[in-house]
Amino acid sequence: MEIKIKKEFDNVPLSRKEIECYITSTEGTPSVKEVTTEVSKSMNLNPERVVVVKLEQLFGTRGQIAHIHYYTDEEKMRRYEPKHLLERKVKHASEKQEEGASQ
Repeated sequence: MEIKIKKEFDNVPLSRKEIECYITSTEGTPSVKEVTTEVSKSMNLNPERVVVVKLEQLFGTRGQIAHIHYYTDEEKMRRYEPKHLLERKVKHASEKQEEGASQ
């Protein structure tokens, strides 16, 4: 998976960084969990505070555009992000823990 940052904006009032990146993958469409992990590694961010808001598949290509929010404050993340995105994030975290326990 290759990640190229297209836009990066510091939204100071909301204590977050808004990132738009272009992702190319040879193995099909990556999951939200994979995007979170790879973006966290490539940008040296805490994966607990990375929220993938939207993944757009580009028609006819192997590319996606990811819209990501990175919060500096976890409390503000809970306040400003929609409930369904935070629930999806908790679901991925529990799957990750189960994978670690089974290995």
